[in-house]
Amino acid sequence: MKYKNVLIGFILLFSPAIVNAQSPTMSSPFVHAKKVYVDQKSKIIYWPISIPFYIRLAVSEEEGASSYLLQNTSGSSSTNLSEHVIRGVKIEMSGPQFIRWYNCATKDTVLFKFFADGDAPNSTANMSGAAKYVAGDKVIYGRGLKCTISSEDSMVGVKDTYVSIDGREFEPYRTELYFDQEKDYNLRFYAVDLVGNASSPKELKFTIDLTPPVTKHKILGHVIENILSPQNTIRLNSFDELAGVKRTYYKFDSQNEYSVYLGSPIKLSKLSNGTHKLIYYSEDHVNNVEDTSSYRFYIDTIPPTVNILIDGDKYHSTKKVYVSAQSQVKLKATDNKIGVDRIEYAINSKDFQTYTKPFTLQANRSNYEIVYRAIDKLGNISNPRRWILNMDVTAPQSSIKFIGVSYEQRSIVWITSKTKISLSSHDDKSGVKNIKYQIGFDQEKNYSGPFSLDKEGKYELKFWSVDNVNNSEAKQKLRIVVDNTPPSIIVNFSVASIDTTKSNDGSILEVFPCNTSIFLGATDASASSEGIWYSINGRSEKKYKTPLTFRKEGNYKLIIRSRDRVNNESIKIVSFLIKD
Repeated sequence: MKYKNVLIGFILLFSPAIVNAQSPTMSSPFVHAKKVYVDQKSKIIYWPISIPFYIRLAVSEEEGASSYLLQNTSGSSSTNLSEHVIRGVKIEMSGPQFIRWYNCATKDTVLFKFFADGDAPNSTANMSGAAKYVAGDKVIYGRGLKCTISSEDSMVGVKDTYVSIDGREFEPYRTELYFDQEKDYNLRFYAVDLVGNASSPKELKFTIDLTPPVTKHKILGHVIENILSPQNTIRLNSFDELAGVKRTYYKFDSQNEYSVYLGSPIKLSKLSNGTHKLIYYSEDHVNNVEDTSSYRFYIDTIPPTVNILIDGDKYHSTKKVYVSAQSQVKLKATDNKIGVDRIEYAINSKDFQTYTKPFTLQANRSNYEIVYRAIDKLGNISNPRRWILNMDVTAPQSSIKFIGVSYEQRSIVWITSKTKISLSSHDDKSGVKNIKYQIGFDQEKNYSGPFSLDKEGKYELKFWSVDNVNNSEAKQKLRIVVDNTPPSIIVNFSVASIDTTKSNDGSILEVFPCNTSIFLGATDASASSEGIWYSINGRSEKKYKTPLTFRKEGNYKLIIRSRDRVNNESIKIVSFLIKD
């Protein structure tokens, strides 16, 4: 009996629509060649649907074995099928494909499976780190914008993602993108999979706004040398070119909270006699905040008004006023008509005395109560005013903290460039005004937040703080070593190699006899090595304690890792063959 073997192919195809047309004025994406991809682990074949495939019969499974191209189909009435076999089979749909061998006599069936892939990856951009505002068709971001692009492929997997900024040539995407210039941006991106399917570039257009609004004040009504009456009003005008003004805020003097400016002129009728300060600022729709501006003015009513001033060190907290032993107290009175005759003051409930010149307060008390008043030339007496001055003669106390890895030994601290140095200070009275630090002989700096030291090497850090009445702390010193270099891994075999051979990927492997031992070591020039770990042929990692002895024949892949005391880590891979 004659048997007929029938070879039948089933082909499935799925092709998603691709949109996002490319601007003709922008740089073009790369041309990616289509190629067949074989998964080295699963041995699954991924075939680009744009490449026809041919069927060959081989005499064995060995590479290079004789094979024969099937030229036609015997006994088939399908002209199209015969033509496909001769010219190659063109796949029309993505997905799993099966070539079936069918034995007509025994009814046995064998399926040969592979995957056809004509679908491009999909890429998405995640914008974060900055405020966003949409005005019509314009997207505006504030300070700190970063973009993470992720790509995924439903079949063979993503090979690479490419980005182009402002029409420049496409480049491989490797890390987060940061946008820190105030300008219009054009961001395009796409991905290509392992068989060369490339997606159409997607495009994002947006603007970075780093400039805060500008706010000005205008006095409505009659004004002379910034002396205002309760009938005057103040108007605030704000402008922002890009995102636009979101809100304007204002407050008077030492008020705790700002009020939102609603557009109507600000009334002054509730302000008391004396000097006042209007503090105001605006913010735009992407959180750019203007520095505060201030306008000082004087509200004049009858009777005379007397003010107390501190010449020299002073600090106004929410509830207290602090001075130092060097501060001078000044009293000043004004009258908008008849004029001031004299100013009187009393300290700590003693009798009033006439003010003639600025005076100081002794440092042996923690606080002083000063009551003062003014009398005009007609005898009108202002209501006595009371002020508590708190004496602060003690300097703040600073401390240092390391954010991230650090290692301390014998008054020396080892860190890396990624370690942040955080300074803090505490003051029981007037509070800390600023913290200062100096690195080596560099210029002194005001501390504004955690900082790092970029270059490897030894440093001497000095730091100290000053309180709000200029009491200064003695400088503290600390020796710091920045270590960014990982340990150097040393691998020694107990015997010399006896031969070399080629691995499956074509690389050269050294051959060693059974019972060969490997000695591992690590050296570190700074923070010192913390240990060595190893993994053999992908198994769980172990800490190295004693030499490794290989008694069984076979291919070995040894992954060695060493870390120093500030987490600088190095990895070394050694592949070899054990054979008798």
